[in-house]
Amino acid sequence: RAINFFIKDDKKEIFPTIFNKHFKDDFDLYTMQDVIDSKLFGDGEENEVFRDILGDYLAIAKTNKTFTNILERLSKIDEAQKKIDSLSTDIVSLQSILTDKKTRGIFGEVNLNHILTNIFGENNTRIYQIQYPFPNNTIADAVIFAPKPLGTIAIDSKFPLENYQIMVDKNNDIGVRTSAEKLFKSDMKKHIDAIRTKYIIPGETASEAIMFLPAEAIFAEINAYHNDLIEYSYKSKVWICSPTTLMSTLTTIGMILKNMERDKYAKVI
Repeated sequence: RAINFFIKDDKKEIFPTIFNKHFKDDFDLYTMQDVIDSKLFGDGEENEVFRDILGDYLAIAKTNKTFTNILERLSKIDEAQKKIDSLSTDIVSLQSILTDKKTRGIFGEVNLNHILTNIFGENNTRIYQIQYPFPNNTIADAVIFAPKPLGTIAIDSKFPLENYQIMVDKNNDIGVRTSAEKLFKSDMKKHIDAIRTKYIIPGETASEAIMFLPAEAIFAEINAYHNDLIEYSYKSKVWICSPTTLMSTLTTIGMILKNMERDKYAKVI
């Protein structure tokens, strides 16, 4: 049982990576050249239309999984990729504004402060504080005074833009993009390590901290294609959040605080 794929030119480079990530346990994937070189269909004389109907890739099943399921999942993956491409376009337009690390740092902090203000109200220091100093002489962009057993949760904004931009730019050579991907992962791990060592303080803070990525595109890229970074952050107890996921997290904390406050007054009454 096999299925052949005709891939759009702008997707050929990334297709085998995505396919093998999701289906390598069930299918062996071959390029057209692999099929020809291995004489997979025999060593007789090649039909003149063989290459036209073969496609760019051939997947041969190793299990009983149906091709319908595969096509459905590939369709969903393609839709997700389109959304990431759209978000990446937004990042390109931001690049002309966020020209240096200091500017990007300010951009992240302003976005973070805007989210906190919208959820908890302006200057609600009982629930959160910005530019919060810790006893170890570090300053977090913000902290949340969450109920126990969580406690004080530090939030630090990071915006690893340069290598990300090179990595996702399809006009770049594959070697340049691969090198940028390695540097991007290294940047992310350094940020995670810095947050873990600075803002997770036994007896002072929660055992977790939050890295705020002020760009949905970078967050989507990491979750779609870089599971190793997600696993690294989990092991480090540093939760990576985009603007959307941070708002959801903080809204949940806000609801817990309101319920606790309501229960406290109910006991008084």
